[in-house]
Parts: sequence; C-alpha cells; structure tokens
Amino acid sequence: MDNFILNGIKSIPYAGSVLLLVIEVLLSIVFSSAIGYQREKRGHGAGLRTHIMVALGACLIMQVSVGAPDFLSSPNRDPARLAAQVVSGIGFLGAGTIIQNGTNIRGLTTAATIWLCGGIGLACGAGYFSAALISAAAAFAALIALSRFEKYITRKSPKIIMVLDFEPRNFREILDVADHNGIIVKDIHSDRLKGHSPKFRVSVMIMPASSKEVEGFTRDLQSALNPEDFSLIRK
Repeated sequence: MDNFILNGIKSIPYAGSVLLLVIEVLLSIVFSSAIGYQREKRGHGAGLRTHIMVALGACLIMQVSVGAPDFLSSPNRDPARLAAQVVSGIGFLGAGTIIQNGTNIRGLTTAATIWLCGGIGLACGAGYFSAALISAAAAFAALIALSRFEKYITRKSPKIIMVLDFEPRNFREILDVADHNGIIVKDIHSDRLKGHSPKFRVSVMIMPASSKEVEGFTRDLQSALNPEDFSLIRK
C-alpha cells in the first residue's frame, strides 16, 4: 500500500516530489498530535507541542537522509545513519521528562511516547505511512485503555497519609516496617506543608493486602514514626 501511494504521488508532473514531502510532514503532525493530546490532557510537561516537534524533527531528518539532493551523488549515502542518531538523541530528550520523588518515578510513559513519536516521524519521512498509522493508533489506544485499567488497580490499593514534624531523609524505616508485616509498598513520596513550623506530609500507597496485615502495618508505623496526624484510606 505504501509503495502504491508513493508511486502515485511521485508520478504527478512537476509537483509530485514536493507534494510527497508535504504529505509526510502533515501525517507526522496528525499521528503524533493524537499521542501528544493525550499527554497534554493528563497534565504532563511534554504535551501536544513537544510530541509534534519531535515527530516533525525526526521526519525532516529522515527526509534529508533519504532524498536530499546533496546526498544523492554520494556513493556512501546511508539513510540509516541519521535515523540511528535520531533514536539516540530522542532518548536524551525523553530522560528530561523523568522525575523521581522518593520511590515514586514519574514521566516514564511520557518519555516513551516522545521516543515513539520520533519513530513515527522517521516512518513518515521514509514513506512508511502504514507503520506510522498503526503505531500511532496502537499507542493512543493503549494510553487510553491502560490508563483506565491502572486507575482501577489503584483504587484497590490502600493509602496511608501521615504528617510528621521532621523531614524524612529516606524511607528505609517505612520499608522495614512493611517487610516485617508482609506488606508490599507500591509508592512513597513526601512534600512540605505550608505553615510557620516545618511539617511534612508522607503518602504511602501499598499493594492490596489482608485486613490483618494492613492493621499490623499501620500500628507498627505509628509506633515507629509517631506522626502528628495519621489516616488510612481504603477506596
């Protein structure tokens, strides 16, 4: 199908090659914008514009690599060289979206979507439209469907919120108490509360466990940390 589209467009007199470039650019925008819109809607830093720019840049580099006039006369022209550099470079860009707060790591999915949009742009620039369309559609469907599934799983996980009068330097003590009670900690993070005296709120999300295990964990946790405020949330 891709060859049929490419040959049909190239056969147009005079403007065929230019029209092909325009179509490749437009498709890279359309495919990447669907993924970028989903990230923007979820409030992530790398949103619609970032994903479109990544896809456009990758598309341009592939267009230069495949069809730039200055390269056509070179016997050593290899489109895969620039494409490989794009894959490496986007990896560094995606790393900038990853944030770690305690044991909580955010931005991994956004980094992956940025890397994917680079691949979509390369595919559009190379004229591999079907692969770009299938990848973009699959990624968008996965982001929507799996996001809802993750929310369903999260609702089953108890969450503990504590207020402490000291800043937790690390969470080793909490993890030790969890291990002692057979509890698996899914996520821990802390933030400073506004006020005259420094107070810190620590949120601990655990995997689903029996009532006895949760009760033992919360009792030992309060005994070890002596929080000013303690609440257990079961959804």
